[in-house]
Amino acid sequence: MTDADLLAEAAIRNTLSYEYPDHNILSEESGNVTTGSDYTWVVDPLDGTNNYAFGIPFFSVVLALVRKGQVLSGAVYDPLRGELFWAEQGGGAFLNNASISAARDIPVKSPFVGCDLGYGIEGGGQILDAIGSLWPDTHGVRLLGSAALGLAYVACGRLDAYFHACIHAWDIASGLLLVREAGGEVTDWKGDTAKIWSSRIIACGSSRRHRQIRDTLIASYRDSGA
Repeated sequence: MTDADLLAEAAIRNTLSYEYPDHNILSEESGNVTTGSDYTWVVDPLDGTNNYAFGIPFFSVVLALVRKGQVLSGAVYDPLRGELFWAEQGGGAFLNNASISAARDIPVKSPFVGCDLGYGIEGGGQILDAIGSLWPDTHGVRLLGSAALGLAYVACGRLDAYFHACIHAWDIASGLLLVREAGGEVTDWKGDTAKIWSSRIIACGSSRRHRQIRDTLIASYRDSGA
């Protein structure tokens, strides 16, 4: 956690509390504001804190509106590149003002994938095992440091897949909606539809050739006994 995390979160929470005083707030650094509403704002003020702290220019601000577990709208903002990825349920996904699609419009022989190790030894080990299984059949693997941007990059076709083994609601709420509204698919490591509380997720574009990624990761999950 950095001062930037806390200052950004305070600014976002103050704005949300003023504009939507009856809504719940779930945020990474400061916990929950519970009002009993069906609506919850999910906030990650700085996704990619380590990148930010070490001067790596790859981090984002994340905000989503959830009703009874369903993500109604979400946004992932990359302040350094001026890129705002956003989506509304049933309304498509966008990068700034342009519609985006998870399907690549250029042919590639093998998928280009992103992932992160997280902070858990077990989950990180599963990711490393999965990379070893996937590596011969991929165009490349990138450890990104921001799950929200990883999912946004799947939504706009920059990545063919993104996966993680120990993730939280504030990391993925917006990304789940972005990928799905862009025509992609997000499952957990068992192959079931991912929800905001899913801790292991796999996001892929719509092409059938990425199915082997999901199969490999699901096999890794089962083999681990988790």
